[in-house]
Amino acid sequence: MQSRELDAMNSEEITGFIKDMERKLFEDRLNHASASLQDTDGLRRTRRAIARARTILAQKEAAN
Repeated sequence: MQSRELDAMNSEEITGFIKDMERKLFEDRLNHASASLQDTDGLRRTRRAIARARTILAQKEAAN
């Protein structure tokens, strides 16, 4: 998800997005450990998406 898409969301939506991505990261890590994960670069993309969302959430909270 792009930064501008996250900017358009409110805080609750961003928090929900973060929880969904953390769940996806957990599942991908399990699949990676069991050697059934094909797209290992997805772990990196998911971690970065979480970091991006947390940054935008912190900016929104600081602005209030």
